[in-house]
Amino acid sequence: MMARSSYFAALAVFSILAPSVSARRLGFLHRYKDVQEQLDFYGTEHDLEDGLDARLQWFEQKLDHFNPACTATWLQRYAVRTKYYDDNNLVFLFIEGEGVIRKQWLKHGHMGRMADKFSAAEFIIEHRFYGGSKPKPDLSLDSLKYLSSEQALADLAHFIRKMNVMHGFNNPKWIVFGGSYAGSLAAWLRYKYPHLVFAAVSSSGPLHAKADFPEYLQTVTNSLVSVTPKCVDAIKTANQKLSAGMRNDTKREHYRELFRLCDPIEYDDKDIATFFELLTDNIAYVVQYNRNRMNTDSDRAYIDMDAVCKIMTDESIHCPVHRYAEVNKLLLTHFGQQCADHKYNSMVDYLRSTAYGLETNNFRQWFYQTCTEFGWYQTSNNKDDVFGDKIPVQYFIDLCTDVYGPSFNNQHVNASTEETNTNYGGYTLPVSRVIFVHGSVDPWSPLGITSNPPDGSYAIFIKGVAHCASMLPETRDDPPQLTEAREKIEKIVGDLIIKKNHSSRKRTFVFGE
Repeated sequence: MMARSSYFAALAVFSILAPSVSARRLGFLHRYKDVQEQLDFYGTEHDLEDGLDARLQWFEQKLDHFNPACTATWLQRYAVRTKYYDDNNLVFLFIEGEGVIRKQWLKHGHMGRMADKFSAAEFIIEHRFYGGSKPKPDLSLDSLKYLSSEQALADLAHFIRKMNVMHGFNNPKWIVFGGSYAGSLAAWLRYKYPHLVFAAVSSSGPLHAKADFPEYLQTVTNSLVSVTPKCVDAIKTANQKLSAGMRNDTKREHYRELFRLCDPIEYDDKDIATFFELLTDNIAYVVQYNRNRMNTDSDRAYIDMDAVCKIMTDESIHCPVHRYAEVNKLLLTHFGQQCADHKYNSMVDYLRSTAYGLETNNFRQWFYQTCTEFGWYQTSNNKDDVFGDKIPVQYFIDLCTDVYGPSFNNQHVNASTEETNTNYGGYTLPVSRVIFVHGSVDPWSPLGITSNPPDGSYAIFIKGVAHCASMLPETRDDPPQLTEAREKIEKIVGDLIIKKNHSSRKRTFVFGE
């Protein structure tokens, strides 16, 4: 849940304890991160007391599903839980996206609740090249050529076929679940392999590939306006003042101190763009995951839109730039960072590393997928935009080129997104028995199906909730429209299981009106 940005959703948050490339927060990539990486999930130490009777296992997978001459295999990580299963051949599969496997979803997520209700067997599986599932020993370009959504979908199809044999499922109904990029995979899996997948629940899944994605920050802006327009006005003023001051050496040094940067701001277009992207990411991260929490009993602090807007409208801090800096300090503290790294070359060097590193390190892999399949670059192109004009789409495409080589240029990225839409259908995905779920606060929602779903599918739009909110466990702080939406998802899933006919009924549902 893309995938802090995503996208999806959304990549991982790394603490910046020093101005090094080994520990950094990579701005917009943060918003791609799977939602489970961003939330206070139950840790593995709670597995026994919570009764999470699922252990991680390994499955032999094909390296290349589309080349019969390739006989190489690798081990893919998964887990299974059959606590509620009563031999009814109903199977739920949770798809992980651009992150490490979290088997806690089998018990603590909304899917786990439905597994209990409908007596389903549960599986969760890790995506190739993420977490511990490593088809190749490194992340070189020669290895990454095997990283694609199509290969991942073929992995899932092969897995389902083998599990049917291994567990003796007879004419099973597999229902797949996923959020953010994995939500896209869930819908695409049902579309590409309808003979294996009975239905899908796609939460916050972006379906339409495009390089230039200004709607993301437009949704961020609209969400903040719902708190107070003064918040947006102050952010816009801060960005305008910062932009105007960039030519002045004294002011740039002042900004370095004010925003706790690890290095001085040079008058360099790429460094300046990275600086503005970093500040934009602060706001976008908060909006994308606004009030998403796995466990309300946790003492871990979280920051929502109200907290940000309280700072940005605090008139005791007279200058909006200083308010913007206070938001940055709040996020630095939240992620345990002492300073912020805004150097473009530092980011390039980091993304060029071909070593896997920690299992939560998925920056290079995911950015590769954006350059070769999706784009989804969250841009701000105009001086009159709230976030200014320093983050054009060319900034991201140049990053593709600088990280992966000269062939990863404009033509390559645009052709790749066009091919993805041709392959899957984009907004016109012709698929039945998929429940598309989105929240109005989620900046990814413009790339999904929020109304008028394809024949036989459903669209659920929840006002006032953020990225992948419907996937999470219930909490006492859930707004009523989120509770109602989850109940509707359960009702549709239940009706699909018993083959209840919905052919003439309403298929778009809006909660929170």
